[in-house]
Order: sequence, then structure tokens, then C-alpha cells
Amino acid sequence: MPVLFASESILRNSGGTLGYSDGTLFVMLEDEAFQILEENNYDQAAVCTKLGVPLHAWNGQKVFLVQVPREELKNIRISNGNEKGVDARWVPGGFHINGFKQAVVDPVPLDQCGVMEIEWKS
Repeated sequence: MPVLFASESILRNSGGTLGYSDGTLFVMLEDEAFQILEENNYDQAAVCTKLGVPLHAWNGQKVFLVQVPREELKNIRISNGNEKGVDARWVPGGFHINGFKQAVVDPVPLDQCGVMEIEWKS
């Protein structure tokens, strides 16, 4: 199942729809998300680094793994590098610079997604 990591402020301020203002949402494979968590021993700073999330972005917040049902995936595509949230480390081809697969989809309704809080070990 496709997933994404989201802080509580992202969920709270989503207006009921997950995605950027440009109509995009990055997702990854659930098994790769859990692999990242496990390989980094559920350490928040290490997971942020692996995902390319600024270290301060999740400070003091709960973080969730959001499961996006396949039927909510619309317009699945490979990032072209022009999406909101892309930085200078973007690489073409459907992979994050750190090697995991990623795709872009249209925004999804939050109430259709599964939300699981991540329990950090450090």
C-alpha cells in the first residue's frame, strides 16, 4: 500500500485533503517505509535524514505513517522535479536520492486514509 510520513501539523492543517497546493502528493511503498524505520532503529533524526525532511520539521510533534488506499490514488506519475517540496537533491526516475521508490499522485482525502502514529525510540 502506498504511504507517506506526515507530522501532526500537516494532518491538522490539511483541510481534509493531503497534498501540496500545486495538486501533488509524494508517496512511497509501505514496506520501504517500514524498512527505513527499522534500519534507522526508529530514530527520528535518522529517519528525517533518510527521507530528506529538515531535522526541525518534526520537532515536538507526533509523526504518522499515512496509508493511502489504492482506490484513492489518482494520476500516479513519476516526479518531474517541479513539484512543491522538491529541492536541489531531486533525481529523475521515480527514486529518492537515498534509493527508495517514490511517486507523485493527486491529493487524497484524509478521511479515506489509514493513520498510524510512529513510536520513536529516540
